[in-house]
Amino acid sequence: MGPLKPDEPVGVVDIGSNSVRLVGYSGTARTPLPIYNERAFCRLGSSVAATGRIEGASYDLARQTFIRFRAIADQLGIEKLSVFATAAVRAAANKDEFVAEASDIFRNPVRVLNGIEEAHLTSHGVMMAIPGADGIVADLGGGSLELAHVRGGKILNAVSLDLGVLILASETANVSPAMKKKIKQELKNIAWLERGKDKALYAVGGTWRSLASVHMAQKSYGLPVLHQYEMECSKSRSFLRVIAGLSDKASGALEAASKNRRQSLPIAAQILLNLVEATGAKKIVISATGVREGVLVETLLPSGYRETDPLLLACEEMAERMSKSYKYGYDLDVWTSDLFKGHSRAKDLNRFRRAACLVSDIAWSQHPRSRAEIASQTVLRAPFNGISHEGRVLMAHALAHRHEVNNALPLLAGLPRFVEAEQAGRALGLCFRLAHSLTASMPGMLPLTQLRFGAGELTLDLRQLPVALYAPIVVNRFTLLAKALGLAPTILPPEV
Repeated sequence: MGPLKPDEPVGVVDIGSNSVRLVGYSGTARTPLPIYNERAFCRLGSSVAATGRIEGASYDLARQTFIRFRAIADQLGIEKLSVFATAAVRAAANKDEFVAEASDIFRNPVRVLNGIEEAHLTSHGVMMAIPGADGIVADLGGGSLELAHVRGGKILNAVSLDLGVLILASETANVSPAMKKKIKQELKNIAWLERGKDKALYAVGGTWRSLASVHMAQKSYGLPVLHQYEMECSKSRSFLRVIAGLSDKASGALEAASKNRRQSLPIAAQILLNLVEATGAKKIVISATGVREGVLVETLLPSGYRETDPLLLACEEMAERMSKSYKYGYDLDVWTSDLFKGHSRAKDLNRFRRAACLVSDIAWSQHPRSRAEIASQTVLRAPFNGISHEGRVLMAHALAHRHEVNNALPLLAGLPRFVEAEQAGRALGLCFRLAHSLTASMPGMLPLTQLRFGAGELTLDLRQLPVALYAPIVVNRFTLLAKALGLAPTILPPEV
């Protein structure tokens, strides 16, 4: 579709039971880029659990935070500010007073979500960032747990439970037999959770992200990106049981977790363990998106962009900012379109291939010796949505081999192993390297050539290419590509 410039910055304020967060976005064009993200742990849920009201230090800190966030929004030029509150505010006896003051400070109305609204918005946020999400969405906050069954872009069931970590912690400091029984009983009452059997359990919320950080650290996982980090349920139960059994002192020593979340990890682990058992899920998928992104989609993002692929759109916009010409990526996409033809996973591989084509030239302005590292690290850590860790590894290998053949692998050492993605990425990167020799990564020249993948043979048709662009480097790079694919190389040279 081509890159589209953002129109104006927008912002979302999430007044949660544990923290209050402001996220500013660059605009509403396609895939808004976060330009500011700050939170304050006001712990409104603890105040409500103790007295039924938002008061004392929690109220004062929340008010100070609102004033600061409004000032920051003004500094960023944000007029469209969507402000919402969740479980703690909706349960507070002084809700009306609190909401009125917050609305005055933000100069925007504060929307108090009910539990079902929160579950629906969270699900939309997850589905926006994980196309094809199929399973159970679970959003754990301080005051509540929202659950939803999603499939095919639709929400089939939703419920909100009083199982927030702060609510449960107010009843007992550690995971007790009574707490386990309460969690199990609450989940047992939801018959449709069984429809998550052998599907994904999408874990949303800061405490579960902290739990995943601990899991990553224990595995020495080499890609510190929480979004779409996967934990196989059959292998994670023992980990969850250990965390659920930790004392306050032991959980407080888990340095991989956010300091403000550590005391809540045992309860969060127990809830997740019970959810795994209640759903029969195959894997836990961490989602960095949730209710805030759902609010963004519903209230701020033009409807015409909601069904488009978030990964490809983000790559288009990255290419427009960082490449010599973003249009070159479209030529490259067509030129390599048959690379994975006939592969059992052609659909998935081609989606990652297209994304890599769009950003293949993002390191052109860097020092030649740094291009492979910069390009691969950029796609590994970019705030992309709609991409698994396997997809990131494929793209990283493609961009590393685009710039470096002999020393590309040491740059990627330590990454989680996805052998199929590594092989596919190397082949794609060698295609990029060959194409650069023919075009200098500028549009208009690749359509004069053709790369054909046949039975046992790879053909490069250059008969329409200007003779001046044909050189030994083209032959060498084509031969290397054919060898990597296990195909016999045939070149049809330019016509004199």
